[in-house]
Amino acid sequence: MRRRGSETRAMSGQVLVRLSPALAAAVSAAALSADLSAGAWLRHLAAEGVGQPDQARPTKPVDAAPDPLVAELGLVARNVGRMNGALVQLAKTMRETLHPDHAASEQVLARLRAAQRELIDLVQEVRRDRGRHEG
Repeated sequence: MRRRGSETRAMSGQVLVRLSPALAAAVSAAALSADLSAGAWLRHLAAEGVGQPDQARPTKPVDAAPDPLVAELGLVARNVGRMNGALVQLAKTMRETLHPDHAASEQVLARLRAAQRELIDLVQEVRRDRGRHEG
């Protein structure tokens, strides 16, 4: 099997950690105050906790202060995307079972996909607009 580039890096080990929204926000805030990315901050704590040196180069946060409106719009767009996925599965099942309302589900799916595209465009427009006013 061919190895991907990231698998040849010195730090190819990974650990998935799920956090509550409150804990994730606290981690982000602590990392930001240390001028690190959340991953670098957590890696440093893990290395200290097990008594091993953190040999990685510290990484700074990509966007230290995300725009709250852009973040909220992005969340809405992601949630619409999840609804799209669920509706795709429903429409597929309706088609396979020859459900009489299958055509209606396809129409709803098309409208939901259009709404998601509009949300994504809106997020990009707000980012551009905010960037013009900050620069």
